[in-house]
Amino acid sequence: MRPENSDQDLPKLLRLLQNGAWVKLSGTDRIANGPASPGVGDLARKIFAAHPEQAVWGSDWPHTPMHSGESVLTDVVLPYREMDTPGFFFGASEWFPDEQDRQKLFVLNPARLYDWPTDDSQ
Repeated sequence: MRPENSDQDLPKLLRLLQNGAWVKLSGTDRIANGPASPGVGDLARKIFAAHPEQAVWGSDWPHTPMHSGESVLTDVVLPYREMDTPGFFFGASEWFPDEQDRQKLFVLNPARLYDWPTDDSQ
């Protein structure tokens, strides 16, 4: 979902979350010029605020090449893209200044979703 389309698309996403879906806040390089792009942090905060227990962050590594989504009849393998994965992480960290929100997004929610132990649950 692109920030400029969020007025139309956000209600649809929020309905999915209300029905138990999870959302991964990622791919800022695909919808904008990265995590600091206008509107990206605002959109992430809106989604997280609506359903903070069902949001996780992800780097999208390995970074697949940009594509149109159209089927292609070729066997050419495109290389992965070099990306600033730490920059994506720190950019997303800036969206959520509250330590408890970051703990949910980066640690606790993924642990629940993937059934991973956390320091608190070991």
